[in-house]
Amino acid sequence: MYIIGVSKNDKYSEDWANNSAALSECLCHWFEKSKRELPWRAGDTTPWGIFISEIMLQQTTVPTALPYWHRFMDRFPTPQSMATTSEDEILAMWSGLGYYRRARNLRKAAQLMCESFGGDVPCTFEDIQALPGVGRYTAGAVASFAFNLPVPIVEANTARALARIGAITNISNDSELWEFAKALLPKDNPRLHNYAIMELGAIVCKPTEPLCSQCPIAQFCKAKAQNLVASIPPPKKAVEKLAIHYLAVAIQNGDKWLLRRIPTNEWHAGMMEFPKVEMNVTGMKSTKKNASQSKALKQLSEQLHMDCCRKAVYRKTVKYVVTNHSITLEVWMAQTDTQSIRMNREQEGLFWIATDELDKYPYGSAMRRIILTIIKEAKENR
Repeated sequence: MYIIGVSKNDKYSEDWANNSAALSECLCHWFEKSKRELPWRAGDTTPWGIFISEIMLQQTTVPTALPYWHRFMDRFPTPQSMATTSEDEILAMWSGLGYYRRARNLRKAAQLMCESFGGDVPCTFEDIQALPGVGRYTAGAVASFAFNLPVPIVEANTARALARIGAITNISNDSELWEFAKALLPKDNPRLHNYAIMELGAIVCKPTEPLCSQCPIAQFCKAKAQNLVASIPPPKKAVEKLAIHYLAVAIQNGDKWLLRRIPTNEWHAGMMEFPKVEMNVTGMKSTKKNASQSKALKQLSEQLHMDCCRKAVYRKTVKYVVTNHSITLEVWMAQTDTQSIRMNREQEGLFWIATDELDKYPYGSAMRRIILTIIKEAKENR
C-alpha cells in the first residue's frame, strides 16, 4: 500500500517541519469557507464518480467537464454499466471533450474493475495506477479524494501553487514538486488538504495576475517574500502551430448522409467524419485557391466514385486546434441519388447514416458541431 509520511531525509522536511501543519490548517480552513461546490466533491459521491471526474479533468477545465460528468453518471452509475457498453456509444457521449483516448481507457478501466476488483474502484494507489489511462497524479487524486489516503498530488494547479510557496524556480523536473507536496501533506485528513491546495491554485494562485491579497497562506509563501511570484513558473516558449487545410464534402441521399470511420493511423481514430482531403493553400491568392478547391473536389469524386462531389456547393469553414496544429476545415454539400459505392481497400469504412441516427455516433469536436447543425436544419425543414 502506498503510504507517504515525512522522512527526515527529505529535502523539504526540515525546512517545513514547523510550518507545514500551520500552513495546512490555514489552507483547509479557507477551503471550507471558499470552495466551489462541485458534484464530485459531495459526500455521497462514489469512488467511481470521483474516478470519472479525474479522467475527464485531464486536459479539460471544470466548466467544460461538468455537464459531461452529469451525463456520464446518469448513464453509467457503476463500472459494470460502462464495461458492457459499446465503445461507439461511450465515444459519442464523450464527443466534444477531446483527447478521446481517455474515453477508450475509461471503458477499459471499468472492464478491469469488473474483472479484478469485484466491480469497484480499487482502493490502493498501486492498483489505481495500474488501471488504463491512469498516471501518478490521477492515481494519487483518486486515492486521496475517494479513500482519504495520505498521497500527494501534483497537477497544473497544485504544481503552480507549490512552486510559488516553496520558491521552486526550476520545475522542468517535477520530482522536486512531488517531494515538496509530500513534505506539506498532513497525516490527518489528507483529502481535505489536497482539495484545498488544488482549489488554491485554481481560483487564487492563478497563472497570471494571482490574487496574492486573498491568499490564505501568503505568510508562508517564499515567492511572495522574495518577489518571485510573477516569474514562477517561468513562461513557456510559444510553439508555432502547423497550419493544415482540409476540404470535406457532406454527401446527402434523401435522409441519409455518407460518413467515414477514421482509420487508426489518423487523428481521432475510430470517430466518424465526412469524407475529406487535405489541401495545400498556404499563401494562395483567391484564384489559385479556387483551383485547389476544384482539384480537391475532383480527388474526392475519384476516391468515392461519386461524380456529385464535382458539383458540391460551399457551405462553411470551421477552424480548430489539435495539439500543435491549426486546422481549417472547409465543408461543402453535395446531393446524390445512388448508394451504390464501389468499395475497395481505400474506401472501407464508409457508411450511409440516417439524419435521426447521426447523433448516436462519435465525432471530433469540430465535426460534431457540423453534424449538430445538419440535424437541426433537417428537423426545421420537416
